[in-house]
Amino acid sequence: MNSSALQFIRFCVVGVSNGVVDFVVYFVITRFLFTFPEFILPAKAISYLVATLWSYFANRTFTFKDSTPVTLGGIGKFYSTVGLGIVLNVGVQHVVVSMLLWHDLIGVVIAAGATAVWGFLFSKFYVFKKQ
Repeated sequence: MNSSALQFIRFCVVGVSNGVVDFVVYFVITRFLFTFPEFILPAKAISYLVATLWSYFANRTFTFKDSTPVTLGGIGKFYSTVGLGIVLNVGVQHVVVSMLLWHDLIGVVIAAGATAVWGFLFSKFYVFKKQ
């Protein structure tokens, strides 16, 4: 198996683990911290932030084996990629549901696949690019 295919598999593993981290943090905040049950959106923002930080460091060390020092510029590149990934994900969902008139769950699957490929390519060639 070539190195890019192995990296993509690792990237997907991190993506799944990212979803688990997001869910667990959200669940703990909304079910066990007495100040948050009625504040679902702040809880979701916190869980998303924790999950994306996990994703950054897991992809950095496990997927792309980047041992250079962490910099604000590198984190900025990562979050710009995440932000544009959200735009791509929602855009694909819109095209599939509103223009192609396909079922929304099909759109979710296609959007997730497109975002995974896009996120991997930008992570490999932009965020964690070997100098």
